[in-house]
Amino acid sequence: MQVNNFTAHGKMHPGGIDFEIDGAGYGGWKRIEATLDGILLPDGDFDVGVADESIVVGSNIVARAPFNVYGGGNSTMRFNNCVFGVGEYSTNLNRIVHPGDMTFTSCQFYVDGKSDATARSGLAHVFWWVYAETPRRQSLTFNDCDFRVGSGIAAADTTSAIYVEGDNSHRDDGTLKDDEYVVTVRGGRIAPEFDRGVFFRMGGRAILKDTEIQAETALHLASQDKWFLNVLVDGLRVSKSRTYLRLADGSPSNRITHHNVILDEEHNVLSATYGLGLNTFRGRRTEWISIAGKPKPQKVAEE
Repeated sequence: MQVNNFTAHGKMHPGGIDFEIDGAGYGGWKRIEATLDGILLPDGDFDVGVADESIVVGSNIVARAPFNVYGGGNSTMRFNNCVFGVGEYSTNLNRIVHPGDMTFTSCQFYVDGKSDATARSGLAHVFWWVYAETPRRQSLTFNDCDFRVGSGIAAADTTSAIYVEGDNSHRDDGTLKDDEYVVTVRGGRIAPEFDRGVFFRMGGRAILKDTEIQAETALHLASQDKWFLNVLVDGLRVSKSRTYLRLADGSPSNRITHHNVILDEEHNVLSATYGLGLNTFRGRRTEWISIAGKPKPQKVAEE
């Protein structure tokens, strides 16, 4: 299936692009291959749901209204040079579900107009599974993507650029999984208007590399018994954030590794609901300390 150079309007009854493959075809399969290019949806929604190792390639898509992308846990989806907005006509459908193998490259995610976000909102709101489904070995990657604010965020909103729902990150023997569900954020920028840059609601694995985060709290990571964190932070640039890292709860099995993190001393704040001692920290942070009339020397904080 190919859709090229398509525009859909409709403020009262947003249609936009909406296809969900929920009926089996030849051989009982739901697999499709779709190419979407040059899609303009100033008011219509972008709703794509596939399964059975489908392949979807999207490029040059501009969707201001809700986006709902469903990969079925085993499909391959690639989006390049796209814009996804959370605006006046958006609802809680702004989400990524069962991503499978999904990558966004050089895309923009933004709040524009009247957002309707809640305390559990995120521009990229990720659900690894829904209901009783538990597909394994999924990955979600953001390469050189920007998360920003257009007209502003409602005062009552608490927003995250990337919000990841819970990941029960343990095997039956209680050991930590390293490669089941992985979120990778490589490059790009998160704007200062967000309350939280990257938010993990309960456990999970993340690779955060060479990204600039300016949100009030750069990283907000939660965990619990058998809902472990395995986070690699490498080359992160933190500016304008009041808090570099906040930990909600904790687990002795958490692994949070820092390499080449650069931040001003005033942003070098770690906080935790029940103390930092429940977690294992590895690596180092580099702090830049301002001294009047002199160059900024480096101070290395060992973990």
